[in-house]
Amino acid sequence: MKHSILKSLAAAAIFAGSASAADVVINITGSTAFRSSANAAIKSALGAGVKFAWTEAAAGDGANKATYAIYANTVGSDRVIVRVYWAGSIEGVQYPSDRTSRNVFIPVPAEPPVGGDIVMTTGSGTNLGNTTYTDPGVVDAGFSDVYKASAGFPNADLQDNVVGVIPFVFVSHSNTPLTNITPKAMQMIYQQDAAIVMNLVDGSTSTDAVYGCGRNGDSGTRVTTLAETGYGYTNIVNQYTASVDASGNVNGAFTYTGNSGFSSGGTLAKTLRGTSSSAFGWGVAYIGYGDKQATNTVLKYNGIDYSTANIQNGSYTLWGYEHCFVAAQVRDATSGTDLARKTYLANMVANVQADPSASGGIVESTMLVKRSGDGAPVVNK
Repeated sequence: MKHSILKSLAAAAIFAGSASAADVVINITGSTAFRSSANAAIKSALGAGVKFAWTEAAAGDGANKATYAIYANTVGSDRVIVRVYWAGSIEGVQYPSDRTSRNVFIPVPAEPPVGGDIVMTTGSGTNLGNTTYTDPGVVDAGFSDVYKASAGFPNADLQDNVVGVIPFVFVSHSNTPLTNITPKAMQMIYQQDAAIVMNLVDGSTSTDAVYGCGRNGDSGTRVTTLAETGYGYTNIVNQYTASVDASGNVNGAFTYTGNSGFSSGGTLAKTLRGTSSSAFGWGVAYIGYGDKQATNTVLKYNGIDYSTANIQNGSYTLWGYEHCFVAAQVRDATSGTDLARKTYLANMVANVQADPSASGGIVESTMLVKRSGDGAPVVNK
């Protein structure tokens, strides 16, 4: 806490002296799997009394499941507004690199942060409803579950801040016959139209179908999982979605989506949160641990249970490094509004590095092992 307060005071001094405009607007995009930790760090870096609002994707969802959110507070003499659009890890590299203005943000509200066309409040914030926003903005920073090369932009000129370790898990229904996923089993499920239980569960004679569900091509969760399992993150997958009732129970046939998939891990997890049956088959999906629903069954990976300790000691290897990529123009700023952005983002990065736990993230310095890239061998530090 003391570290964060000192950082905030330093930031206030620079904000007061560097930006002549009343508003310093900072635009962030990237990983849906890490947005809970990112949101927590964004609020912490803005200080006490931060006001915010978000869009509701579904009834009961809060800011940490929302695609769009906006945060504001007064820092020094300026109003600092942080707008987020959680598009995916690939965009978390691409957007701050190409600096193309994109119409994907919530509009900046009129002064003060409460009122105007966008109502923002303290505490739990304001739900703006299930609304799509199209205000333009250039992205200043992006969170990504993967390295630049894995995202397809190896030469992007960005500042790369590793902010933690992000774990991933395979999940299934609450009454699934599955207990474990190996790389071989994963390849069997996702390389073909469906697998069967007896080929995945030792001793089973069941011919019930098992369908692979997953993320779209912009997902760092997908890249990490396909790399770690040896499937190959550039290879095509065969994926499905499930028809579910209001409780999440499968009530119809699984539908083939091919190489496409879900744009959000939270939405994907919901499709497997209830029960299924022999009549419809069973689904399995890879998600960020922070996207897990309470009733999802978390499967072992390669015979190892998911736990923080097992990630730290290297026995559970379905994880990657979370990055915060900062645009070169902001990274290199020495004055003006971009310096204010640079200072704020440095404070935000320090906060998320200190505590990435909201998304199930792990502080990198606590790891006993390391890897050199996405899917690379896990070795002792």
